[in-house]
Amino acid sequence: MRRISFAALTTPVHLANQAVPVSSVIDSYQESTKNLSEVPKHADELLVYDNTAHRRGFRVVAQFIGGELSKAAQTIPDWTAKVFGKELRAAKQHEKPMRGR
Repeated sequence: MRRISFAALTTPVHLANQAVPVSSVIDSYQESTKNLSEVPKHADELLVYDNTAHRRGFRVVAQFIGGELSKAAQTIPDWTAKVFGKELRAAKQHEKPMRGR
């Protein structure tokens, strides 16, 4: 399972004086990952960002337009290829360069 950061939750939860079970955060993450694979079909344009590189901020790894893969970064994170399936796995093998918008 992918490592999930809970730091973003602790401050708002602490201020609201509410307890959120870690298991519900993990369940929510897993459910949203399942839903994410359907987004390109329903969006005019989708930019997929990745921030898994420690202390490097985020980067665009894929762009879908009209439900189809338009551009992909030279390196595709494994989680992205798993979520978006064969299109990104193929892009990972062929390394389609992505240029800035």
